[in-house]
Parts: sequence; structure tokens; C-alpha cells
Amino acid sequence: MEVLAPERTLLEKLALLHDSAARSHDEKALERLVRGGRHLYDIQRLLNSEQVIAALDEIGAEGIARLSADIDKHSADAGFSHTPRPVGGYGESPLLDPLSSCRPALVRGYAQAMALVYGYRPSFDECIETIRAHSERL
Repeated sequence: MEVLAPERTLLEKLALLHDSAARSHDEKALERLVRGGRHLYDIQRLLNSEQVIAALDEIGAEGIARLSADIDKHSADAGFSHTPRPVGGYGESPLLDPLSSCRPALVRGYAQAMALVYGYRPSFDECIETIRAHSERL
């Protein structure tokens, strides 16, 4: 996947899923998780890219926090739902909580997306574990 700023793409996808997971009490947020399950695949692939990891390491924790705040600002300016990145990063998101009410919708959405993927298809759990493994960067 070729993108101009893959680290921003990664954080945008995490922000979208985090917002929906944090609002999983809302039926519309659950619908967004089902539709957005495909983003887990993209996140897993991006976090397995040396280029993305190098970019995250280069901007560091402060740069990631600034970039995440900018993503939230753009969402707010456009009238989109957003939930601020947790203080400790996306590793603290309900997205990663196996007991979260968001989990069934996310699993369903991911399974639907995998029907469209050719080649390597990481499991849902592998995607979640990849995010956890990089949580200190996110």
C-alpha cells in the first residue's frame, strides 16, 4: 500500500476505530465498527512496515500526540465524531479490551472485510496483538 504519510494514515484509522469503540453504547458507533473492521487489516499491515515504524520513531511520543490532536481537530472541524486519543496512547483504547461491548461488531466487520482480501489474511487476534505490541509507540 503506497500512501504519502503512512504514519498519519495509521493514526487516522486508529482514531476512527477508537472513537467507535469508545462510543460502542451507541448503535451508530457499532455500525461504524462493522463497516470499519477493514481498518484493522490496514493497521496490522502498516505496523508491519519498517517505513512506518521508522516514521513513528522519528516523530516520537510528542509528535504522535500532536499528529493525533491534529486528526481530532480536523474531525471536529468537519463535524465528524471523535474521541480524543487516550493520555497513554491507543494501547489504552477500549478497542483492545477483549471484554468491551465493541468486540462483537469489530469481529464481524473484520470477518466481512477478509472476504475481500486476497493473499495473506492475518487473524483478528493477530491484528489486535500487533496493535498491543506497538502500543508504546501509539
